[in-house]
Amino acid sequence: MRKILYIIMLIAPCVAYAQVDVNVYNEAIYTYLDKLASAGLIRTYSPNQKPLSRYSVAKMVVEAREEIEKSGDKSLEGIIFELETEFNNEIEGEYFYGRALDAAEISWTATDQKESAMPANGMGTTIGMVQPLLSYKDGRHYDGYGNLYIDTSHWFYATPYFAAYLQPQAYSVSGDGTGGGARLYRGYVKTGFKNLELQVGRDDIKWGPGKYSLFFSNNARAQDMIRLTTPSAFRLPWVFSHLGQWRLATFFSWLDNDSNPHNVILSGYRIDYQPLYWLDVGFDHAVFMGGTGMSDPNVKTALGEYMGFIFDCGNSRASSNHLMGIDMTLRLMPLMGAEIYGKLLLEDTQKEYGYMLANDASWLGGGYLPHIEGLEKLSIRGEFVYSGQFAGRHSIYTDGFVLDNKFIGYDAGSDTYSGTVEGSYLFNLDEFASINIRYLQRSSDTYNLLYDASGNNNGIAVAIDGAEEQHVIFKLSGQKRLSKIINVYTELGLDRVQNKSFTTGRDEFDFSTQIKFIFHNL
Repeated sequence: MRKILYIIMLIAPCVAYAQVDVNVYNEAIYTYLDKLASAGLIRTYSPNQKPLSRYSVAKMVVEAREEIEKSGDKSLEGIIFELETEFNNEIEGEYFYGRALDAAEISWTATDQKESAMPANGMGTTIGMVQPLLSYKDGRHYDGYGNLYIDTSHWFYATPYFAAYLQPQAYSVSGDGTGGGARLYRGYVKTGFKNLELQVGRDDIKWGPGKYSLFFSNNARAQDMIRLTTPSAFRLPWVFSHLGQWRLATFFSWLDNDSNPHNVILSGYRIDYQPLYWLDVGFDHAVFMGGTGMSDPNVKTALGEYMGFIFDCGNSRASSNHLMGIDMTLRLMPLMGAEIYGKLLLEDTQKEYGYMLANDASWLGGGYLPHIEGLEKLSIRGEFVYSGQFAGRHSIYTDGFVLDNKFIGYDAGSDTYSGTVEGSYLFNLDEFASINIRYLQRSSDTYNLLYDASGNNNGIAVAIDGAEEQHVIFKLSGQKRLSKIINVYTELGLDRVQNKSFTTGRDEFDFSTQIKFIFHNL
């Protein structure tokens, strides 16, 4: 964090000329945007780079209001009105606004499901831990019956010049992980120029389609980074404007001493291209470089590694680990805007196509119905994930694709199959009910590398046939408004585990329960 603070001191006084704003973390707002896009009311929505800034969301709310007035269809007007209320200051063009205490959250969680280490499979290592009942919880750890987290959030913007966000967190974790403390969960400053935002500090990233995303998600904690983004979709100038709209993002993150080797730099970029508003094609790439005791890249190598095999990498002995993904989201407007999507994420281990796509890759596919005529507040989603034997592991960066023992993207690590069905109903931005059913299969097989007659690695084979740990997970959650300033969130999870801890015949039920009190509009 010391490096981040130095950069903040340099950046903060700079004069900028963009409509910069803090980011949006309320998932209900994104669900509302999904509904408006599925109804064709917003066409500048690029859903696969999150978080979005408050100002960019406000622009889309204005767009939706204009479209609904033209169409005369008032079925989603209630959703637009709620968003107009939430983003009123941005819509009205306030140049100085903030919330000294935006929100406070107190959560208590109990579970008998411990975090589980990944089994060694001979294909590289990882220290990622798996806890299916409590995945995608912003990097929080849970153990036993007394897990307490307290967060507050604070922000302001002086648009079009400056924005800042602060979210400290205090916590106490029981069980074998007994301990507590305080940390900065999120905290950053922003500046910008036109449709560019420069952000410095600690924040999270979600790249790609899906409920939680395959590449970067909220399964791990936020990262210390410099990030440059185009907060709103844009078109190229001149005749190229007819090609469609784009969004770009890039970041450089310091993993500090949470990684092995230490002081690794993680960088990456994502490009979203929408030739038509109902089709999004995305490409993203990330690379680990350097680290204590590793071969550091020179400037030419660093550029080549960052771009991802596009240029000659110079001193090719530099230490690095690449991940590269491509995805597509298709919105079927005649079918109530239903979405179908898929993503392929590759490690950089193999070059043979069959081997690479089967063992090196992770695949995600899904369908999402955010808007149902006559049941506008209901949304339904189904997803499938396969992760290959190499996914999230590495022989040099031995922690794997992990931050603070949590996988940065997909929560379950390598060599898995996962299928999920979810339905949710949003009564308003503060109240909802959701049901989620997931099947997860994890393998403990150990593998050997196979070689052809020339000595080239061309596949893997099972050396030891291990037990398969199977989960059937049921989660029920909801949030209720108790008063103007207090919401209560509750969640109950049950997990029927077969061959628990990869022990044949060990079948158990695990549970989790969580309650949060959320104070807002303070």
